[in-house]
Amino acid sequence: MGLAQRVFRRAVRAYDTKVLKRAPDVWHSWKNIIEFEHNAKDREWMQLMMYHEMMNEIEEVPGDVAEFGVAVGVSFIAFIRILSIMERGYSHKERRNLYGFDSFEGLPELSDEDMGSKPAIASMQKGGFVSRKGYEDLFKYVENTPNAALYKGWFKETLPKFLADNPHTSFAFIHMDADLYESTKPVLDLLWDRLNPGGIILFDELFHPSYPGETVAYRDALSAKTGEFTIHKSKVMRDKKYIIKKR
Repeated sequence: MGLAQRVFRRAVRAYDTKVLKRAPDVWHSWKNIIEFEHNAKDREWMQLMMYHEMMNEIEEVPGDVAEFGVAVGVSFIAFIRILSIMERGYSHKERRNLYGFDSFEGLPELSDEDMGSKPAIASMQKGGFVSRKGYEDLFKYVENTPNAALYKGWFKETLPKFLADNPHTSFAFIHMDADLYESTKPVLDLLWDRLNPGGIILFDELFHPSYPGETVAYRDALSAKTGEFTIHKSKVMRDKKYIIKKR
């Protein structure tokens, strides 16, 4: 058995016994990794690689992480796991907090800005993108993560209260995955001044023809600030765009 295998087995055994409080099952852990390596689609690999790319970009930028449009938590949990590794050995005060905002009731009403020339997908309607079972699993996971929290409700109601309750909080990374104009613009309006220099806003649907509302909100909220940021596309997922606030 090679060194890497021995180290991996020790890590799995420690995690199983100390965190999961169960007898170690090394083969099960190996099997999960092997199944993912063999069966995960390229896009699933690319998503994880992009999330790591974003966390690397903000490594030296102070501030917390926020996501708007959490859904079942695919990206939110990825950020939690990636940061837990990157921040291993950090004190509680040194670790970033992660805040997830979502109605957990699906999309709100669409506005005129959300109606593009290209037909939207079927889920682009009031109440779309709902997964009750996925929400249950997500909330259970976050309950056991000390530096993560979820905020249920419409952004225009939950975000102002959050900012009033946390005047000290600033951000290094904001993931904007709300799809719609009325969900995106208030977040950009309220959080620009809380985004630290060097901080990133990653957009999930910017310039996407089926989700025009996100692009219109981006232009309406940030057109007067074009000299204050630069725009980029992910090296891993070239269709994903993000902006970096100038230092």
